[in-house]
Amino acid sequence: MRSKKITLTATSGGSKSSNRAEFCINNTEIGFGNYQTGINVAVFEEGTGNILFCSSFNTALGDSDMFAELIEKLPPGRIVALAVKGDAGQLTDRAKQACKSLGSKKIDNLQPYQSYVLLGIKGNAPGWVTESMDWPETRVSYTVDVTIPKVVNHLIVEAISKPSLVKDNMVQGGDAQISVNGKLVDLEGGYRAGWNMIVLDRNNGEVKKAGSYNPTLPSEVESLMQTIEELSAGEIVAIATK
Repeated sequence: MRSKKITLTATSGGSKSSNRAEFCINNTEIGFGNYQTGINVAVFEEGTGNILFCSSFNTALGDSDMFAELIEKLPPGRIVALAVKGDAGQLTDRAKQACKSLGSKKIDNLQPYQSYVLLGIKGNAPGWVTESMDWPETRVSYTVDVTIPKVVNHLIVEAISKPSLVKDNMVQGGDAQISVNGKLVDLEGGYRAGWNMIVLDRNNGEVKKAGSYNPTLPSEVESLMQTIEELSAGEIVAIATK
C-alpha cells in the first residue's frame, strides 16, 4: 500500500454573499451534485479519503434533527465536511451538539444567512477542527495522509441459485454458489438452505464477510439483518438462495 496527501477544501457563501457551497479534493470539485440551501454534508473514509456519501439538510425548514441523526450514527474517525449555502438558521440544540461532536467550537455563534464551513473528525473534542464563519464567503482547507488501496482492474462476481424440485412429496436438488473472478467462495459449513451471502471490499476484491442464514431461525435472521445494517457505503454484496 502507498500513501499520499490529499487536501480537502470547503467553501460557503451565505445569502448575503455568494449564496453557494462547494467541496473539493486537491482543487477538484468532488461531484457532490446539487448543493442545496442549508447545511451540505460530505463524509469521507478516514483511511483512504474515499467519498462515502453526500447529503443536504434545509435546517430552516426543520431538517436540523435529521442532520443530527446522520452525524450521530457515524463511527469515530470519519472525516466530515460541512458547508452552509444561503442559510442554516434555526439549528436545534441537538444539531449544534452534533457539530460539536465533529470538533466545532463556534457553532453556537452561527447567525442566520451567515457563511459557515467545517472540516472535522467524528469524536474530536471541541476546538480540534478546521472551521470558519463570516458574513462574506468563507473557505477552509485540511490536508490529510491517506492510503492508496490496491486497485482491482476486473472484478467479476457471479451468484447462482438453482431452485429445488418437489417430486413424490420429497424436496430434491437445489443449489447455490458464489464466485469471484471464477473462483468459488467457500462458506464455513458450506452453502446451506436459506440465504448465502458474501461482502466484498470494492477496492481489492477481498471477501470481508461470508455466511449462510436460515430464514426459519429467528437468531439467524437477526444475524443477517445486523450484517446488512453494518455494511459500509460502497461494499459489494452477493446473495444466492438455496
